[in-house]
Amino acid sequence: MITSLIASGLSSTTVYIAEHSANPVHSEVIQKAEESIEDKARKIAKEYDVSFDIMNKIIENESKWISSAVGDNDESYGLVQIHLPSHPEITKEQALDPEFALNFLAREIKAGREWQWTSCNCYSVAFNKLGRLPTMADIELNSDSDYPRVGGLIVFNYSGVKHIAVIESVEADGIHVLEGNYKRCEIGRRVVKFDDASIIGYWKNVE
Repeated sequence: MITSLIASGLSSTTVYIAEHSANPVHSEVIQKAEESIEDKARKIAKEYDVSFDIMNKIIENESKWISSAVGDNDESYGLVQIHLPSHPEITKEQALDPEFALNFLAREIKAGREWQWTSCNCYSVAFNKLGRLPTMADIELNSDSDYPRVGGLIVFNYSGVKHIAVIESVEADGIHVLEGNYKRCEIGRRVVKFDDASIIGYWKNVE
């Protein structure tokens, strides 16, 4: 009886110690791993001569810096959520490898292609909302409206840089739009005044 009580007491004490000593170690290991990935990201950004801030914002938006992240119905993997059906040359193992993913992202930024798949830029937001996206040439040459229409796009020119937003409603106070901001890697809404000098045209979404 005494033996069993001692054994029981030791057993519960051991579990208690294990539970309370494992968590800090586990957190420390994760923190070190995340710091290591960030160090690699900074190094790779420097090697490719691209902005670490942009890399950081994209990774934060895509995976929250979780290298094992899986999304899009088990089709996107890793730090930058590489969509495997869109990149058949890349394996799942490669997408989940932090160093491969960071190099992939840096190359895409360097080549100016990352806007095609990152989820926080204006083109991606417009595509996801409309289900398709015309080319900028199509928008500029075939705008079929001189005024904003719900379900269409509004096109801006900010110091030579083209920007598009989805028109969600047209009200007395202005044009209510949904848009992505690539530099901040944010998706948000705002109201655009009808006489905004940066507006260069509209494109109506034709089904």
